[in-house]
Order: sequence, then structure tokens, then C-alpha cells
Amino acid sequence: MWGAYRMSAFERDWTFVYIKGNFSKHEKPLTKHSSTYFPEFTDSGSGSGKPFLVSRTIARQTILLVCIGKGRFGEVWRAVCNGEVVAVKIFSSRDGASWTRETQIYTTALLSHRNILAYYASDMISRGGCTQLWLVTAYHAAGSLHDFLSTAEGVTPQCGLKLARSIAAGLAFLHSEVVGFRGKPPIAHRDIKSKNILVMANNEACLADFGLALVKTSKGMNGEGTSDEASESGDALPPASLFAGTKRYMAPEILALYPLVWGGWVRARTQERQIDEKQSGECDEDNLSIPGELLECRHPLLSFDVYLSTDVYALGLVLWEIWRRCTGKQYELPYYDSVPSDPNFLQMYRVVVLGEPYDSPCNTLVDLPLPMQVCHLCNHILVGRIGATLEAHRHRRHGGSGRRPSLTMERRGSSDEEWLVRWADVIAECWHPRYTHRLSALRVRKTLTVIEATVS
Repeated sequence: MWGAYRMSAFERDWTFVYIKGNFSKHEKPLTKHSSTYFPEFTDSGSGSGKPFLVSRTIARQTILLVCIGKGRFGEVWRAVCNGEVVAVKIFSSRDGASWTRETQIYTTALLSHRNILAYYASDMISRGGCTQLWLVTAYHAAGSLHDFLSTAEGVTPQCGLKLARSIAAGLAFLHSEVVGFRGKPPIAHRDIKSKNILVMANNEACLADFGLALVKTSKGMNGEGTSDEASESGDALPPASLFAGTKRYMAPEILALYPLVWGGWVRARTQERQIDEKQSGECDEDNLSIPGELLECRHPLLSFDVYLSTDVYALGLVLWEIWRRCTGKQYELPYYDSVPSDPNFLQMYRVVVLGEPYDSPCNTLVDLPLPMQVCHLCNHILVGRIGATLEAHRHRRHGGSGRRPSLTMERRGSSDEEWLVRWADVIAECWHPRYTHRLSALRVRKTLTVIEATVS
């Protein structure tokens, strides 16, 4: 495997500098995945100690060409570095937590897979009096899956299934554990959507944007890609919110917890606005109270398997976007016909969990949809919100199955219908209302591989 490895222009530019000293035979060799890969993370050295890595500053060698996108955390630029076209994701200093989390995910886990966006380097620079945080990755001219599906004249069965299978392959690798030296822990992405998936030149896709990812460590899990010891020492970042991600792609078990955790709908409007609200039937999510204790709680609340399952739910929605184009229909986002263009939590909760119209009256009585893990900070909050002990609600399930995007299609030839129906069955199993009943990402990949072979 290693014999076939070819150094990129980036790796040829790094210089290893060894400082004299006595080193233990148990010390790990340095690789580009080490924390010392970044100059700002290294010590200057005093003539003894561990070897460290020195590099020229990536930003000084990079020429930004054109801004190709803007997102939640900043901008993405097409750029040139050492004669190679790259993509540069630029975070502002206020979004440093996401940059650090994504950098640590890439550097502490062996994310080397053809369906995971290739990572080159991170850098921190000052420009115009502002601090910019750079993440340098491979560049893919086709752009995101969302852009590809919305602009393509048509998507052939071969192209659609190749995209679908490669996305599932990337997610299966992300969820898997690689045991051994330089192994990889299981990782939950938590923001799977068509805009966070890139289309490559070979018509396969790769997963990108790990700013909200959650890593399962040997002792538990955290949202930083660091060890639990670091979390306990206070050096790690606060974990990303329980409700991190894109609302449109959130799984029903996450949406069902929203009214439970926030503790009901708290009005903070004038009497006139309350009257208007009753007349319109709206219930704005901005009026929800946020328990201060919950902000201090660093507990993930849900088991890691739940987070993996929420990724599979979102994968099902992405597969539906591709499947719909393969049926000859125009591109649409999931739930395009059920919620507004920018839905809030309550609107998604009504549709996905309750199966009701997004503007139906608020219902604050919610069954706990799955077991939750609690700590001393959040236990009394949850118990108080549901009005009973947590144990009494552990095994209750919500009765409704919720609403899902339509899997109906126009009448086609029998051969076309067979593979489309099999694909639709996979999608339906991905977004099952119960997280324990969903397929694993690996099973999705294997099934799509079989379907792809029948149409090739």
C-alpha cells in the first residue's frame, strides 16, 4: 500500500528538522498528521527534546483566485499553491472553534479515503487587521452535489448510482473503526447534506465539512477529535450543540428532543404580538428559553450509535435527491413541498416527527423518543422538563411515523422500474422513524454496489 504512495507538491515542501537530544525508543515517529504539523502548535525548541516539523507558511505560497462559495463558517476560494489548484476554506476568528475542530479531525484520525475530501494543511494569518483561519484541501471543479444536481440537464442511472454508492462508501469509512498503529476511531459527521458533498472528476463524490463531527474515543466521545483527558483538563473546545447541523436534514429523534430540552414555549412578546401569533397560528422558535445549566453541560446526551444513525437518516435524504433526478424530475431539496425554504426547528418537528403541516398549532407534550445519557448538570433539567423521572420515559416511543419525501415515480419501462424500486427501498430504510431500525452506512454501500452492477 505504501509503495504506491506518491508525494504531492505540498508534502515535498515540508522539511523535517531533528534537534539533538536523547529520545526514547517508544516515541512515535512524526507524520504530517501529528499536531506538530502546524507551526503555531510547535515549540521553538531549545536544543533537546522531541523532533519537530518546520514548514514555510502555506498562506505565503498560496494565491487566492476567486471566491467559489460562502457558508455558515466563512468563504471557500479557488487558489493556487506551488503550481497546484487547491481549495481554501477561510474562517473568521469568531468561528475558530469550527476550524480547530475540523483541523483536529483531519490530523488526529487517519482520514485517507478516496471518498473523503483530501486535506493538505491549515494555517493562521492576519490580513487587514483581522485574523483568518485557513483550511487547504483538494479542489473539485464540479462543485457540490447540490450544484451538480441542480444544474445538470439529466442524471443517468450509471452516474446517479455511482454518486450514491461513493457517498455511502465515504460515510461507511467515516463510521468505521480502524484498529492498530495510526488507526482511526469511529466518527459521526452530523451535517450530511448535498451542499457538504463534492463531485469529483470521475463522477464519484467525497464528503467534506467536518466542523461539527463527533469522535468516539476509547473512553467515550467528544466533539473535538481530542482525547477525553484533554476535555477534562479544560484545554479542549466546548462540544458542538446537540442540535448542530442543518435543520432540513435533522433526524426525527433529534427534532423530537427540541421541545423537551428547551422546556416548552416561552413568550417574550408584547400583548399585540401575542394576539397576532394566536391569529396566525405561528409559534416562533426564537421565543424558546435556554436553560443556563444546559449551556454549561459538556455531556453529549445521546449514545454514539444514535449519532451514527442520524447520519444515515441524512444520507437517505441525499440519496433521495439523486434518485429523484434519475427518475427524470427536476431537482428539489428534501421536504420542498412540506416546509418553507428556510424552516425552523418547530416546523421541521411538526412535519418530520408528528407528520402534521408545518404551520399546525404547537404541541408541547412530547414522548421521549430514545434513551438519553445524562450527567449531574443536565439530569435535573430533563427530569423537570418532562415532569417525571427520566426512567419512566426511557422506553416510550412516539406513535407517529412522520412525513418523508415522496418516493413515487412516473411509469417507466420494467427494467428501469426494478432498479429504481430497489433504490427507493434502500432510501426508505435509511429514514425509518426508529433509529434502531435503520441500515448501517456499510450495508447501504454494499446494497447500492449490487444495484449499480445491474445497470452498468
